[in-house]
Amino acid sequence: MATGGLLLCDICNQQDITTDAVEYCPECEENLCQKCTGHHKVAKLSRKHETVALENVAKLPKFVNAISSNCNDHYEKIEYFCNTHSTCCCVECLQDTHKKCHNLTPIQKVIKNVKSSPMFRDQENILSDLLQNIDEILEDRRKNIEALQEQEAQFKIAIQCVREAANEYLDNLETALRNTMQQSFNQKKTEIENLVKDLEKRKKKITEMKENVDLIKSIASDFQSFIAIRQTAEEVHTEEVELMHLVKDDKFKSVEIRMIPTEFNLLSDHFDSIGKVQIISSPCKISMKNSKIQEAQLSHVRGASLVPINVEKIKLIKNTEFSLDEVIKDFCALNLAPQSSHIRALIKHKRRPFLVRDCISENGNMLILDCHFSMVFCLTSDAIRIRLVNVCPLSFIPGGIISLSPSLAIITEQKRKRFHFITIKNAEIWKTVECETVMLSVSYKFPDLLVQNGSGGFSHVTKNGKVLSETKMLFIDEEKHQSACFQDRFCFISYDAIHCCERAGNPMWIFRHGKLLPRALTTDGDNVIFAVSCNGSIYTISADGKSYSILVEPNKNLLQASAVHYDKDGKKLLVSTEKGTVFLYDVHFK
Repeated sequence: MATGGLLLCDICNQQDITTDAVEYCPECEENLCQKCTGHHKVAKLSRKHETVALENVAKLPKFVNAISSNCNDHYEKIEYFCNTHSTCCCVECLQDTHKKCHNLTPIQKVIKNVKSSPMFRDQENILSDLLQNIDEILEDRRKNIEALQEQEAQFKIAIQCVREAANEYLDNLETALRNTMQQSFNQKKTEIENLVKDLEKRKKKITEMKENVDLIKSIASDFQSFIAIRQTAEEVHTEEVELMHLVKDDKFKSVEIRMIPTEFNLLSDHFDSIGKVQIISSPCKISMKNSKIQEAQLSHVRGASLVPINVEKIKLIKNTEFSLDEVIKDFCALNLAPQSSHIRALIKHKRRPFLVRDCISENGNMLILDCHFSMVFCLTSDAIRIRLVNVCPLSFIPGGIISLSPSLAIITEQKRKRFHFITIKNAEIWKTVECETVMLSVSYKFPDLLVQNGSGGFSHVTKNGKVLSETKMLFIDEEKHQSACFQDRFCFISYDAIHCCERAGNPMWIFRHGKLLPRALTTDGDNVIFAVSCNGSIYTISADGKSYSILVEPNKNLLQASAVHYDKDGKKLLVSTEKGTVFLYDVHFK
């Protein structure tokens, strides 16, 4: 019993003696006082037991203190370790459940020097690496918070700058309108004032003429009156004609100047915001330490039934490297007057900011899917060069492209329930299909499409757009996860790993490598997965996920790789970057 918060000696307690314990023997599972500890250390059966001070026992985790040296089933002393079942056994266990087990080792032999064993060292190293990884991640996250705070301040400044620019622009418009108003008022006022002066002169002249007529009538002789009235009549007629001309020339129209305000509801239809908030997520730049799993972490959830090939025998030889910009320039040089209005519009762009989303290659014909211009570039390769054959404009933002056959492909609309059939040779859309689910990413395995739906999983869809089945939920985010199909399974990218699943979505294996963060992937449809990493390397993984091989060492030109496609018939690997740089490799299976 405990006395004053202390434990009692179990041996003394059996003799009805109350003595505070100072040591604990894990082997005997008994608390010992100072005197009993001395006896315990010299007794023949216990002299090799290692006792522990009670204050140190209290420091151990609860699960360690709960570990017993007796069997949980038979309450007998544990004496053996079964390597077949990875479990500890007592003598009763050997007779009960381990009769046929031959790979048994005495427990004392197993635990001998366990604290200096490789397993112990590995766990210590792994825990040290985990702590270091977490420390680096914490530091990185704190820096991210600091960066966000700085970006928030810059964002507010940018908003203020936009507002000030808008105010300045409106002030300039107001000043210009006031100046125009003042000029208009001054001009019309001057015109009317000049007309008033002219009319005043005419009024004075006509008044004098009327007074003269009155005088002539009352004073002049008849002869004088006859001659004078004729002269006066001519002058009166002249004044009358001139006045009528002024009326006819709209000199006497009433002038009114008003302001017609701009209808701001029309502006609001086009400008609903002074800016947008863009959230950009980039891959983690921290190189994770994984101790003994430094090279690769292969987490096998279920065994694969495929017979994998030796991926180390696969070799890539670069066939060609080109940019879409160069191909367009060559096209312009050979076609001085291109017929396509879309090509002419594209040529006008001195800087063509491509945003390549996907690509396919079949028998020398290539389709490059660009999201910035919403176009499909159709190219062909021969022994001399890569040539642009056609440009197919799209009325939608494309999501992805897959090859159905050497002559036919499918293009999906980004986050829409619609896809289109397109010819590979000349990039012409000939059929549009409504789909029962949104399509975030797409891959193909005859006869159905595999599309990433909006519910955190994938759907198996027919070429008529009908959903056949859906997988279980595989992720919680709404980001695009590239996928590829082979045999009766599929794989997809999720942040830092490539996951392989059965058709229903049940996990089979996960490939995770500290230095190979996947950006794009494809398969040969059977036994090999090709992937491009964030560090600009190309690597291959066996279909069972147990082995991998680096095919192309890190290349800065491949850092922004966004799409990769394997042409099985031509044994070509096509890799495209976001900015429109394209690499074509010959694949050799030795």
